[in-house]
Amino acid sequence: MTGSTASSAEPLPPHESKDAGNAEISTLAAPGHALRYGGAEDVEACVALWREAILRRDGATADPAGLELQIDRLRENFRLPGGILLLAEDSAGQSGFALLIPQADGPSGYLSLLAVAPRAQGRGIAQSLLSSFTQARRAAGDRWLVLRVLEDNRAAQQLYRKLGWFPFGPLEPHEVTGKPFQWYKLLLS
Repeated sequence: MTGSTASSAEPLPPHESKDAGNAEISTLAAPGHALRYGGAEDVEACVALWREAILRRDGATADPAGLELQIDRLRENFRLPGGILLLAEDSAGQSGFALLIPQADGPSGYLSLLAVAPRAQGRGIAQSLLSSFTQARRAAGDRWLVLRVLEDNRAAQQLYRKLGWFPFGPLEPHEVTGKPFQWYKLLLS
């Protein structure tokens, strides 16, 4: 693997109310899973899970060099100030994660990363992670959340729409792959 590692990265800032927050989010977990806030010690497991999910999604079309560049960018996302990492776990270990970056320019958040392990897909984990962040950020006073998704990721788009997210803005090329992605927004107030 190229790029920085978790040991050389700035630690992921802890969630302000990590213990109390874990109690709140546990009720939103998908069946057979637990949710908890994560930290720097969880970053490399998230990177491995993300890699596995991307290879499963893209299969033979995954570009090895592009994948490594994306992983470098992924690690940078974990170092952004104020990041909040939410993990889903089951008896086999980490089954999914989401990383939210609160935005400094207003009462909003950017859902930077969302991934579910291929072995756990279709079990409601992505919906559980999204619903948990929605509830927590609404309680924190955010007025909206945004995310972006590849144009050809129809399953994710269907889930976002089901949960009240809506597309906005023009398609834009991904910084590394050039594949088009669409921005989505969820109003919280």
